Amino acid sequence: MKKNFLIFALLVFAAGCAQSNQEASNKNTFGQEIFDTFQEAGYDPTDVKITKLCDDNTQTEFTATIAKDVVIIDAVDAKNVGQTKKIFDANEENDESHNMSVTAQAQTGPKKVEVIRNDQNNTSYIEAINLDNSSTVHIQTSSDKQLDPVLRLLEELGFPKAK
Repeated sequence: MKKNFLIFALLVFAAGCAQSNQEASNKNTFGQEIFDTFQEAGYDPTDVKITKLCDDNTQTEFTATIAKDVVIIDAVDAKNVGQTKKIFDANEENDESHNMSVTAQAQTGPKKVEVIRNDQNNTSYIEAINLDNSSTVHIQTSSDKQLDPVLRLLEELGFPKAK
């Protein structure tokens, strides 16, 4: 009984912390910027979800489709540089724990981009971080032909070209 209460309490806490809302904007500038960039490039963004997280970060998630190819985007506007690094490092650790390796990368000052390939499920991931505005993005696609166009969109946002 005590164990069930603790699980219930954790669920209530988690539900209270992450409040999804289309209007949430504690600092949703990067999330909005990346959404607009994909939309202007001809992608059809759907399943848009903006969530203010417990740590005051704002997460913008959406699926972008072009020519039947799907790209999944998860951007976070973090409250500070420390939180941004923590999110980026956690994504890197997750990739490494699944035996995925970096196939291309670039860093210019506070901006870094990494391309990770998972051959087991034919998926590519892009991890990008910008310490200037405390933002990070995790992008996933199973279409190889979307990798270069997505990297070009990140370049338009000022990220370096991953090689």
